[in-house]
Amino acid sequence: MSDDDEEDLIEIEVPAPRERDVLDAFRKLMAERDRIDQETAKLPMILGRFPVRRSRIWPLLSVDGGGMRGLVAARLLQEVEKRLPNPLGHYFSVGAGTSTGALVVAAALGTDQPKNGEEIAKLYRQLGEDVFADGWIRRHRRLMRTGSRYRDDTLREAIKGVVGDRRFGDAPKRLIVPVTAEQARAGRVLDNRHDDDDERDAVAGLPLAEVLMASAAAPSYLPPVKLAGDYYLDGGLWANNPTQTAIDQIRDSATDHGPVGFVVSIGTGLPKPPSGSRSLRTRSGRARYGALVGDVIGQIPTERMLVTMPLRRVEVVRLQVDLPVGVGRLDEAESSELDRLEQAVDDALPKLGQKLDRAREVLTALRP
Repeated sequence: MSDDDEEDLIEIEVPAPRERDVLDAFRKLMAERDRIDQETAKLPMILGRFPVRRSRIWPLLSVDGGGMRGLVAARLLQEVEKRLPNPLGHYFSVGAGTSTGALVVAAALGTDQPKNGEEIAKLYRQLGEDVFADGWIRRHRRLMRTGSRYRDDTLREAIKGVVGDRRFGDAPKRLIVPVTAEQARAGRVLDNRHDDDDERDAVAGLPLAEVLMASAAAPSYLPPVKLAGDYYLDGGLWANNPTQTAIDQIRDSATDHGPVGFVVSIGTGLPKPPSGSRSLRTRSGRARYGALVGDVIGQIPTERMLVTMPLRRVEVVRLQVDLPVGVGRLDEAESSELDRLEQAVDDALPKLGQKLDRAREVLTALRP
């Protein structure tokens, strides 16, 4: 690095947290998640399997946000596809996705030439190279100058390569995408089959690529996106898992189909910060650690929400994996780290086998 580079950098003092406090807090979070997993596992034994009635159950595909961890969702989607005799679009008429999950759902259900999980995984590999490969000096300068680490033009072109110039309302399936209004700091649900004529007309004409960009505009990573005169940010700020949001949206609308009764909910992996204290000794280490801990905190409400679904007569097949220690940043771009994300999915498959089989059982019964 040249002397000029060093002079341009702004030093920000980050107070060091007490290592013991941070590690204790993370252990408590993981214990809470494990407890929720155990309670969720008991529910089928208590309530029994729901009967499959084609006239009453409407399947929903839901995919979480998580930046480059969309690669995990794509790989899990691939495992679902392997067990089905027909493409995903044969089984799902409704898809909900937040942030990177919106891209996965749109690629799988939102065009006349849908991509399969393997193709979506390749897309994420390319995004890592094209969008998130800038060095830290360039990212830092851009953040100080514009408020965002990355430019959005490369990502926009990549998304257009998937969905083209299609309008949101022209997607062949119903798509539900959470976003966040920047000025109002309030969540909004974009629904291309909304039953309110004014709302449907307002969103149906939006470019699908711009809707996906808006839901992925994570603060400090990508700039806000303008839709119909207003600016929007990442939907993950309030609905990183869009399952509950989509179920409520469908329940409250006078659609021509019944309520959601079965959900395939796909996560993007649960990160694990390093367990040792060495990572907390530098500013960059503390920043990375804090981001991963924050991600875990954000996912705990998701697991709690899923516990209540059977009580509402909604069966959820939740596909989620634990990630290797220290892996899983939103802007992960290193090929070796992406390899570790994919390996985490392979390692989790034995534990996910029964869930994948249940997804196949219900989907093929609903849509033979």
